[in-house]
Amino acid sequence: MLALKGNQAALQTAVIEAFAANEAEQTASTPPEKPVHGRHETRTCRVLPAAVLPAHLRDPDWQRLQTLVEVRAMRTVISTGHTQSETRHYLSSRQATCLDFQGYVRRHWGIENRLHWVLDVVFGEDACRKRAGHAAANCAVVRKFVLNLLQTQPEKISLNRKMNCCALSDEYREKCLGF
Repeated sequence: MLALKGNQAALQTAVIEAFAANEAEQTASTPPEKPVHGRHETRTCRVLPAAVLPAHLRDPDWQRLQTLVEVRAMRTVISTGHTQSETRHYLSSRQATCLDFQGYVRRHWGIENRLHWVLDVVFGEDACRKRAGHAAANCAVVRKFVLNLLQTQPEKISLNRKMNCCALSDEYREKCLGF
């Protein structure tokens, strides 16, 4: 699965128009989940075959494209009753049910929240200005290695505090490195 974003404007517009013009072959809704962060959320998924796209958008680079997926999330804040709607579109090389695609999307966002957010917020990855040669890729590997080392430590303290402990204590740093 690949999240469709604005960097593929023509394709994104075509997918949105395809869902507006066609009745989805498959539709599934999740029951409202138990409240998380003071919100109720319901997601509706629709799936269309990729063949509904115009021929000029079926680029050779997208040969394995099988399905178009639309996930609409409705969130209601419990305390205020304010409802917010968000629609996301995905491309997939698989043929699967709506329920399967909902699981794929949830796992995708789980990775985003557990890994990419941590790398950006704790390690400042997006602010990194290393551009020469392989510096950016090498630093990314080191950051992920350090993240894994810190996450294996059993202390119930934040990653920032664990990094500070490594900086200030030779013993803690050696413990993290397994010496």
